[in-house]
Amino acid sequence: MREYIAAHVKVILIGHSIGCHIALQLLNRDDQFSSQVVQVLMLFPTIMEMSTSPNGKWFTSSLLRPFHWLSPSILGLLDYAPSVRSWLVRAYAVYRQISAECIQKGIMTLLHRDVVQKVLLMAHAEMEEVTELDVPTLEQNLERLYFYFGATDDWCPLEFVNVMTTQVPGLKHDICTEGIRHAFVIEKSKRMASILIPQVSTILRNENSNI
Repeated sequence: MREYIAAHVKVILIGHSIGCHIALQLLNRDDQFSSQVVQVLMLFPTIMEMSTSPNGKWFTSSLLRPFHWLSPSILGLLDYAPSVRSWLVRAYAVYRQISAECIQKGIMTLLHRDVVQKVLLMAHAEMEEVTELDVPTLEQNLERLYFYFGATDDWCPLEFVNVMTTQVPGLKHDICTEGIRHAFVIEKSKRMASILIPQVSTILRNENSNI
């Protein structure tokens, strides 16, 4: 961070999903950088008990364990069968009603054996690392944290939201009323941006320094 962000520059951190966990780590690990952060916007956060969330349980049982031994063979076939990859991406796009061609091309680029294996490895690490809620860090940074939770987010169900707001009273947050999904970047990126604009505009008005 110090290499790319000058010490006088103020920073707004925006985290999504596991990025929220990373944002909290940044606040903890570098006092100088942390002092530059004026606000942290946490979108659909995964900052506690990932492996016991509904999606975490499904992901672990349905993907991580089976693909531990299936991935070399099955994903290897995908590398040599681009037509199969293309069909899978198109089928997924129809299922999720994804019309943006750039997103479909992005998925095609990532759907390779080496990439998927690294994604699964990273997911396994996240399941092991993101466990107990880091209450001290949340309390220490309460004034500059804002959370936007999904009402139907199976990575961070409302049960988790209740735990967070109970253990950290005064946590600034909103719960989505528009049915926006956890992976909003696929379908609702513009809408999510419009929700954040008032938050960011308020921060900018209140800051006299460069951001």
